[in-house]
Amino acid sequence: MPRTGRLHCASAVALTRVLAVQPLEPWHRKRALELYDRVLDEGNEIVNAAHQGLHAELMFHFGQADRVADALAAYKNIDRPVRRALEAELHHPAPGEDTGEFLRRFQQFAAWADLDLELRDGDALCSTASPSPA
Repeated sequence: MPRTGRLHCASAVALTRVLAVQPLEPWHRKRALELYDRVLDEGNEIVNAAHQGLHAELMFHFGQADRVADALAAYKNIDRPVRRALEAELHHPAPGEDTGEFLRRFQQFAAWADLDLELRDGDALCSTASPSPA
């Protein structure tokens, strides 16, 4: 995105949210990530918890897991459910890898116990709880 002057921070993050959550074109989410990055590049802070979370979620959406980890360390205001979901996803195992850390973090996020993860063509979270008597 060409840079032509400084951004008005509040306006930029408001536009960014619209592009990210209501994309009308395939490139809107990518532009939203670029705008958040530009806000930070110009020395501004993203202090709103929803914007911090959305910025990190966009990084994850575009496969920038290393940046997500850094954002989680830097952004102190991210809402707890968003933070826990991203932490779980950062530990998502590949087929053949141990699922323990991902399941522990997913259980923190969702507050669900008795879960297992089957890694195959599509992941499946499965309950390991005994069926309830009818």
